[in-house]
This record gives sequence, C-alpha cells and structure tokens, in this order.
Amino acid sequence: MEYDGRPPRNADGVDHVFRVSPASSMVGGVVVDWLLDLGVGNVVIIAENTDYGQPAAADELARFEAAGATVTQINVELGTEDFVPILSRIQAQAETPDVIRVLVTGETSYNLTQQMAELGIAPSEDTICVTNQVAFQSEQYWLNVPDGNYCAFNRVGIIPSLFSDTAVELNTAYFEEFQDIVPSYAMASYDAVWILADGMARAGSSSDGAAIVAAIETTDLDLSQGRYYFAYGNHNPDLPEGTPAFMWHQWPDPVVTMMQYFEQGQSSLDAAVIFPEVYQTHGSGYIAPGTSP
Repeated sequence: MEYDGRPPRNADGVDHVFRVSPASSMVGGVVVDWLLDLGVGNVVIIAENTDYGQPAAADELARFEAAGATVTQINVELGTEDFVPILSRIQAQAETPDVIRVLVTGETSYNLTQQMAELGIAPSEDTICVTNQVAFQSEQYWLNVPDGNYCAFNRVGIIPSLFSDTAVELNTAYFEEFQDIVPSYAMASYDAVWILADGMARAGSSSDGAAIVAAIETTDLDLSQGRYYFAYGNHNPDLPEGTPAFMWHQWPDPVVTMMQYFEQGQSSLDAAVIFPEVYQTHGSGYIAPGTSP
C-alpha cells in the first residue's frame, strides 16, 4: 500500500494499521473488573521495572483507586530470585491485603509466586493470588510453582472448550503441525489474514490502499476468535470523550478471561474460567482455597 501523506489520525497509529489483539490496558481492565466484582479493597501490585510492568501497573493502580481501593505498588527487577525481603514487608503490613497482583513475567513470576505460596501469603484464606498469564503453561507452572494451587491468572484468547467451529478447524491443523493447542497469537494472525483478504475482495483491489482501508473499517466477520469489527476509524471518526486513542482501528471485543487452578498439577485446559461470567466454565467467580467448584 502507498502512504497517502496524511499525518497519523492520532498518536497511537496510522490509518493503515489495524489491531486484532488487546492492548495491555484492556487485559488489565478485565483483571481489575473481576477483583472489584469480588469486593477487594486492599491491593498489592508487584510489578517488574520494565516498559511492560510499569505502564501496566500504572493503569491498574488508577482503575483500583478510582473505585476507592487502597493500592500498594512494589517494583522488582526481572531475574530476582529471592523475594523473601519483599514478601516480609507485605506480611508486616498492618492490614492483610485482599489480593496480590503479580505484574512480573516469565521465570521471575514463577519464583515470586512460589515463594509467596510457600510463605502462606497467597493464595490464602485472606489473600487472592493473581499471577502472570504464563501460568497457563501448566507443565512449566507446576514444575516451578508446586505450591501454586488456587492461583488465578488472566488468559488472552478462547480455551478449547469454548472454541467455535472455525477455531476447532484451525486447532486441528495447528495440532497436526506442532502437536500443541493453537495459541491466541496464532489465531489472531490467522484471522488477520482473512480480514485483509476479505477487505481486498470487497474493495475490488489488492493495491488500492485507501479502498482496502475503507473496506476493512467496515469488517463484519466471524472467525476463530469471534466476530471482528472496528468501532472507530474514518467511517466513524469521533471517539467519545474518555475513549483511549488506541481504539482507532482496534478490535474492541478480544476475549480476555480470568482462570483459576483448583487441583494440584491440573492441566490449564481443565482450570476454571471464572470471569467474565459469560465465559464461566464451573459456575463460580472465585474458588476459595481448599474448596472445589
């Protein structure tokens, strides 16, 4: 496509960019909404000191505080192995936190989650554990976090039990090639190709950038991750007050869920989807430690 020389529509993108995966703030919004639904009032956020962790923590902190919750943020470095000094500070707080939200990625998140579980801080009767989304990789999770039963984690994308016919077909092909369940990023890539092809077909061109953009803006397709459409673009240019600028050409309905383990060594495919309610698989919004759904 040829760039037409116009300046970007907003600071977050240009007219020729469309996004079919959620922004980190969209993911964080689901986590915060779930916890607020549970009535949490005292929150501890442990965030990695990176370009991912700090903006994500700032967004979630603002959401919690806007709802009246008290938030303590603790920043850590990736690669930290001993979290006991940090966790001891949490234990010494006058008020036990309702939730510890882990905004730490990769192996470091495993270290942190295991140590707070070993110390009995979270998950516990009083404190919800929300660990990093890598917990969905259950084999690695249980190897590194053997005491992490009842931890919750966010998940981007639909789990197999909720797959549509299109997702089942894609998953079958992916499994034959890679012997694994199709991840959300592969589903997004697959769907993006179909969205582009559909836009070209409706534009009647494979090279007219303006016509293809106009066609993609009016996308209405059911694909592997759900129904795709773009609420804001040149076809609907006025973002309501308070709407983030990144919503220009952003798919507004990516599937983001909260999941929770409730059996030691459980496969992530058998873990409970607990939020949003429309996706719940075990009829529960939270499974208290020591119980079953």
